[in-house]
Amino acid sequence: MGHYINAHGYRPPQVFIDAVLAVDLDEWAAARWPEVPFPWIPEHAERLEE
Repeated sequence: MGHYINAHGYRPPQVFIDAVLAVDLDEWAAARWPEVPFPWIPEHAERLEE
């Protein structure tokens, strides 16, 4: 969707934007994957320092 917003000036309906922004990602992830901490980071991942 980012392409359409940036390249074509598309703006989703406000009701869609409001619904997306209202999602609680912690609650959503806990309901979908209750045994996985969120955000999930693989044990072998390396941290990039800025």
